[in-house]
Amino acid sequence: MITIGIVDNDRFALPMLDMPLTDIPGPEICRRVRAASADIVVLGITSYSLDHYRQLAIDAGAQGLIAKSVTPKELSEAMRNVLVLPFPGFPTTEQAHGSIVSASARRSRTLSKREREVLGLYADNYSTAEIAERLGIADSTVPVVVRHAKVKLDVAARSEAVRVFCALY
Repeated sequence: MITIGIVDNDRFALPMLDMPLTDIPGPEICRRVRAASADIVVLGITSYSLDHYRQLAIDAGAQGLIAKSVTPKELSEAMRNVLVLPFPGFPTTEQAHGSIVSASARRSRTLSKREREVLGLYADNYSTAEIAERLGIADSTVPVVVRHAKVKLDVAARSEAVRVFCALY
């Protein structure tokens, strides 16, 4: 995460998130910030094509996205501008917060007790075999439960499902 920004009352008023981070991608960090607050403007930054991350940044609740290749003057202008108004097509902080919070509420209601148990145990670093033994189910049942949770959470990988689960609980 790149946290450059304008400091306001001893906190960053404008975090800048690198979109393709490996451990926790920028859009996921943005989603967590947005779920927690409607007050913080978030600007995404990437060395990849802006088209590649534009919709991800919008969906995560960012107010803009810029390329790492911008000049210092363009960066300064973008930072100043996004604090006043989101980039065209991007939501305001209030719109994004409302959208993320309502989506999180829908997701959390849709996970079954078993899905929450399995994802919670994966989050605690249990193996598939350990989860099956602990819950008294077959080893082959654990991936089925995860598959159902991934569909409900609209994610592609087990690790993403665990990250989203951890952000919700």
